[in-house]
This record gives sequence, structure tokens and C-alpha cells, in this order.
Amino acid sequence: SAVSSLASLERWTRIAVNKTAHYSVFAPVHLAALAVDYCEAIDVGQLARLTEPIGLLFQAQDDVLDLIGDPALMGKVGRDIEEGKCTWVLCTVWDHLSPAEREFVQQHYGTEDGAAAVKKLFIEKVDLEKEIARFEEQTTAWYREAAEATSEPLKPLQKPLAAFLNK
Repeated sequence: SAVSSLASLERWTRIAVNKTAHYSVFAPVHLAALAVDYCEAIDVGQLARLTEPIGLLFQAQDDVLDLIGDPALMGKVGRDIEEGKCTWVLCTVWDHLSPAEREFVQQHYGTEDGAAAVKKLFIEKVDLEKEIARFEEQTTAWYREAAEATSEPLKPLQKPLAAFLNK
């Protein structure tokens, strides 16, 4: 069904890499390198691998905040569930749902009238703070692996980029 296909971590990762990681992390760093005439020295593929974990973590955190964040602090009301988006939260919670709970989510995900009940179920079903902490550890490990494999011209970028993982 439609929601179960959205609840694919592989699909979410593909979206987050091609959208958030690329536009929010890779592209600004690449543009900065171009602006200071540093670009010819760097391997763009290595830069992409270095910035990807940061973009993934940023998107996962954004998805969690969309569900449990304070709208007054965020400046917006989270609407991912109402809009039926493929989110890290949906992918994380999906495997913890019983068949009856999955059926409930299938019926109400992407609807205005059922969104509050879906949000409540997601919050009750999974400790999102624990799950996002686990994902932060994963993405930090992926970043370190990418950093170890980078060539010398990218080394000066590692420390400032790593700071994004600790926010």
C-alpha cells in the first residue's frame, strides 16, 4: 500500500541524500570552495561522501522536530504526517507497529483528521530521542569513515563539517 512504500528507509535515504544532503550541505560547501578558487584541488566525489552523513542527520532531526518540536521555537507547525511525507520517523516507527497499528496508520497517514492520532501512536510506540541518538552515532561513524578516506585538500574542511554532527 501507499504508506508501507513510504516507510522504506532506503527510499528515505535516497530522498534525503538527493535533497537535504545535496542542497543543504554539499552545494554550499562546494560553492564556497568555488568562490575561493579551491575547487580544482578537491575531489567532488569525496566531498559528497563527506557531506552526506551530515545531510542525513540534519533531515532525520528535522523529521523528529516536525513531530515533537515546539512550533513556537521552530517558527512552523510540523505537517509531515498530514502531508503524507516519507520521513525518518515513519521509517523508524513502522517496524515497531503491530499489523493492526499499521492498518490504522495506512488509513490515517496523509489525512488531516487522523494526523493527531498517528502522531500520538508514533510518540508512544518508539523512544525517538533514543533512536535519533543511535542514528547520530551511525552518521558520525559514516562521517569518520569518509573523513579517513579523503585526500589532503579536503582535510581542512573536516573539523568545521564535523561540528555540524554535534549540534
